[in-house]
Amino acid sequence: MNQQTSTVEYFKHNIWDILTWKDPQRSAILFLFSMCILFLTGTYSVLQMICSLLSIAIGVNIVYVGITLFSQQIIIDCPPVNPYRRILDEKEGSVLIDRNNVAYYTAILTDILEYLMRALTRIVLVDDMKTSIRWLILFFTTWKLAVYIPSRLIIGLITVSAFIFPRLYLSNKDLFDARSQQGHALINTQLEKIHQCSVTQINRMKEMTASYRRKKTS
Repeated sequence: MNQQTSTVEYFKHNIWDILTWKDPQRSAILFLFSMCILFLTGTYSVLQMICSLLSIAIGVNIVYVGITLFSQQIIIDCPPVNPYRRILDEKEGSVLIDRNNVAYYTAILTDILEYLMRALTRIVLVDDMKTSIRWLILFFTTWKLAVYIPSRLIIGLITVSAFIFPRLYLSNKDLFDARSQQGHALINTQLEKIHQCSVTQINRMKEMTASYRRKKTS
């Protein structure tokens, strides 16, 4: 559990640093990369992108290897050797994928998924009423917007907002905190009114039921 907590806290800290532009170059690169992925997946299918990248890689290497072999045989007058021969002749004992790294990153991914599943469970099973209501409003709004707005556009807006609003919040923290407190106070007041109204109606129904039973028994 301690290992999972430290892993999640590490990633939360890094994500917050990225979204608040602590390192502007790193944040800009990740933002542009995210937007490029959204644009490419909206324009091309994943199969198209994979096949196009492999086609380009194979085509470029065919040209490179062909020119290299030709220059070795004709110009330099030596036996042609594939420039990638050292990689191709690596022993079977050598590995391209380090299994220790695979196990390490798999454990990290498992910790993150475990944290997300627990958080989602607390929201769905209403561990905290206010938190579940906020997420209900968010998911319901997104569900209804997705009927009229393409999903990639919604994801794009969420991505842009994620890179803008945290930094904007830090620049105007006092103002946002004041407005947030006012909003929370207003919401709490409305929830309290709803609660009181519900209690009143329930008590009234109880009284009506008790009165009906007394009349029936008499």
